[in-house]
Amino acid sequence: MRYLTILLVALFFSCSENITSTNPTPEFQKEFEIDHGETLTFGGTEISIRFADVTDFRCNVADIDCVSSGDATILLDVDNEQEEINLYHPDQDYSWQKKPASFISDYQIEFLSLSPEIRKTNDEPKRNYRAKIIVTPK
Repeated sequence: MRYLTILLVALFFSCSENITSTNPTPEFQKEFEIDHGETLTFGGTEISIRFADVTDFRCNVADIDCVSSGDATILLDVDNEQEEINLYHPDQDYSWQKKPASFISDYQIEFLSLSPEIRKTNDEPKRNYRAKIIVTPK
């Protein structure tokens, strides 16, 4: 019985999902990518950034015609302070323009892009999202 318990425990841990980041350590003032749910720490610091959530209202679902291009919002947690950041903002002529940088705590955040660019359905799993950003200390 003892060997069966040890075998079951070993089997459980060998089948558990081992999540490791495929993204390199980010550096300030350089473009980097972060996956939904991922936390990264800036090289040589204790400052961390977490991609906490995403809302995607862009018109990027395959085989759908749209009236406007829509927008996407990510929720970032930088050094334990959270902020929603939009990829686009409405311009005076009601067209969508790339949003200028946002600020979280003592950091400027440039939200460059969000993938996937084309979603298969409106219900794209959040784990499939990846944001490209630049973080610059003030």
